[in-house]
Amino acid sequence: MKRPTLLASGLATLVACGAGQSPSSIPSQDSVTIEGAINDAGVARLRQVITADTKTLVVNSPGGEIASAIALGSIVRERGLTVVVRGACLSACAHFVFAPATRRIVEPYAIIGFHGTATAREALLHASGRDDLAAEYAGLAGEEKHFYARAGLPAALLLVPMRKVVPICYTTDVPPRSAIRSAFMTRMSFFIPSAGTLRGMGVAFEGWWPASQQDLAAAVAANPNLRPLSFRLEDGPGAADAGAERVPSCGAGR
Repeated sequence: MKRPTLLASGLATLVACGAGQSPSSIPSQDSVTIEGAINDAGVARLRQVITADTKTLVVNSPGGEIASAIALGSIVRERGLTVVVRGACLSACAHFVFAPATRRIVEPYAIIGFHGTATAREALLHASGRDDLAAEYAGLAGEEKHFYARAGLPAALLLVPMRKVVPICYTTDVPPRSAIRSAFMTRMSFFIPSAGTLRGMGVAFEGWWPASQQDLAAAVAANPNLRPLSFRLEDGPGAADAGAERVPSCGAGR
């Protein structure tokens, strides 16, 4: 059994098409790549290099800051960009960049992994009798739900993945400078819905998707940086369970 994952609440590298050229030196390109963690600085850089001719955003990201990912997803929707996943699109990238896109392409052995959102954390903490901790997620959860409503996506996608990674307990033992006073221990790192479940939620895509544990193992092997992570793969169309159950504290004083 894999160790529980701490699910707590970098500057992305932008590369415009064109060998040997920096993104800012290219006045027009039809594709821009964003790699690394999604944050405000990376989104600002994207705004600098993107042009009216840009049609495609290629992403390879472990996730990042939720508000920054929503801003990136808003750019994708406003400009009608096709999102191409190369390698991985996890966490905030999956929830707020891949899912809201109007066209999505998954390259061979790329992994899209969902897990905890502010909406899910707020719901779990309310159910666990910790309204004080839940209140810290309320503002961001509202942004998530508003963004999903505008994108025509079901709120269940904000909630279901957190249940699927199996929350074990919550802790307030977080870094002193953390903006949020709580985090969750979960059984798995990320949830990968079946293609049928995802399409049933309005997230259609083109290209590759793991249909078995063998497929998933091949994808992880093709992306060595993903090996420390654990993925729960849904092996068939599943019923969306968006409920929230009580989660215990991880221990005394936490």
